[in-house]
Formats: sequence, C-alpha cells, structure tokens
Amino acid sequence: ALTVKWQTEMELRFARKLRLLGRSDWDGFFESVEKGDHAPILGVDSIERLRMTDVPAKLIESGVRFDLVIIDEAHKLRNAGNRTHTLGTALADATDALVLLTATPVNLRNRDLYTLLGLLDEGRFNDPALFELESIPNACINRAAALLLDPDATPMSIRDMLLTLSESDFGATVLDRPDARQLLSLLNTESRLTAAQTGLAR
Repeated sequence: ALTVKWQTEMELRFARKLRLLGRSDWDGFFESVEKGDHAPILGVDSIERLRMTDVPAKLIESGVRFDLVIIDEAHKLRNAGNRTHTLGTALADATDALVLLTATPVNLRNRDLYTLLGLLDEGRFNDPALFELESIPNACINRAAALLLDPDATPMSIRDMLLTLSESDFGATVLDRPDARQLLSLLNTESRLTAAQTGLAR
C-alpha cells in the first residue's frame, strides 16, 4: 500500500518514524485537542479512508493547526465538491505548509490544475475565467519548446513562434521578462548567422 511505502521511505531516507494512522489515532488526537494538551500527530493515512470519516469536519470544528501536510496522488482532489476535495480543503486550511504531489496535475482540462492550485493559494486562484486567460500562453511556449528539440526547426521559426505570444495580454507580459528577451536576442543572432551562412553557400 502507498501508506506503507511512505512510512518506509520516510524512515529510510529522513529518519522520521511515522505510524500508520487509524480511527483510534484520530479520536485520541481530537480528544487531546479538546483538552488543550494535544501532542503533535506524526503519521501516514489514506485519503480514500479519511474522506469517508468525520475527520474533515473535526478539522474545521477544532481549529487545529499542522506544521506540514503532504498529499500524494493529489490529482484525486481535482473534482471540487466531492468528499476527497472536501478533505483536501480541510487539510489545506488546517496546515501552515501544504505539499501536493502528482504526476498528472491536468487530466482532461485546465480546471483540474486550477482546482489544485486553489488548495495551495485560494486567494490567488479564485477566478477560473482569469486562470484560463493566463493559461493561453502555455500552448505557444510548449510549441516553441517542441521546436527546440526538432532538428529541422530553424532559429527563425522558433523566434516567430514565441512572438505570437504578443497576441494575448498575458503572453505580452511573458515577452517582457528578461529571460524571454535574452532568448529572443539569441534567436535573432542565430537567425542572422544562418542567413549569412546561407548567402555564403550560394
């Protein structure tokens, strides 16, 4: 199970002994919170199990704070409104630091990523329409990155692809970045050298 793997890896790699949490661990934890003398809870649990319990509600009711919460397979939190996302929201609100781990932050749509980012920074990611506009430059950047790996692509074609960023408001902002200006300058230099070499070859 993934929980056992986390327990093993944390001990082998970081010398952190974490126990596998169960119902009794959480009950004891919340009881100690009510008494005001709770000790830190260090352990690993399954989001599939936790989402079916009253832990999310108790996290909200108790006002407890964690130093750090790590959620593996975080793409399972992408559907806002379901039990798993409700658990993720409760954990995010109860911790000072949140780490989300996933190899597939986008499943079928940008909204998947938007939902996960909202858990990390709700104040920053609170407008899905704005997020869609901010995502527009990504397609152009990805195409330019693909051209960089294409042996038949020319510096001019890569430069021209990047310049299409100017067609969107957020894309124009990307082009104003110092690293983007430096890249365009290099591509312009390469384009001139290529043109000069072509002329000499003729």
